[in-house]
Amino acid sequence: PASAAVVTTNAAHAAAVAHRVDRLAVTIPLAPNVPDCGPVDVAAVRARLGIPADAQVVAFFGFVHPVKGLRYLIEAAARLRGRHPRLHLLLVGGFTSRALPAREAHAFRAELVERADGCGVADIVTITDHLPAVEVSAALHAADVAAFPFTAGATTKSGALLSAFAHGLPTLVT
Repeated sequence: PASAAVVTTNAAHAAAVAHRVDRLAVTIPLAPNVPDCGPVDVAAVRARLGIPADAQVVAFFGFVHPVKGLRYLIEAAARLRGRHPRLHLLLVGGFTSRALPAREAHAFRAELVERADGCGVADIVTITDHLPAVEVSAALHAADVAAFPFTAGATTKSGALLSAFAHGLPTLVT
């Protein structure tokens, strides 16, 4: 309430500030955290990632964390595989972050690899770890759909979700 100015990232938050503390807020929308770096040779990108050229690629992008629902996405790939034999799951993102220190990040990555193996889909799951923005953009262009199975739901605060939108990907969110 005593701030010189209040900045929010969307109209809903600005309205909440106005209601709670009777202050107007400046709204500055979030931008995608990975800009669209332009068209790519999809077959070449998929080949670099070890994904068949004719695959139906479902991509997740963002910092990898247990609350992002990737366990469920792997299980869904296992359930869908019989009906969609060309399905391939691409998980693009770094594991280590302030929210997931290195030791925990390593353990979570190992858990996801083990889960893919246990579900019988290790051969159709690609996990990249952190990639430079231009490579993330290429991976998003090489995908057919993006999926964000966040356990707490998606919000407009997600730069990764906005990146999928910026790349024109059909996007599934919780």
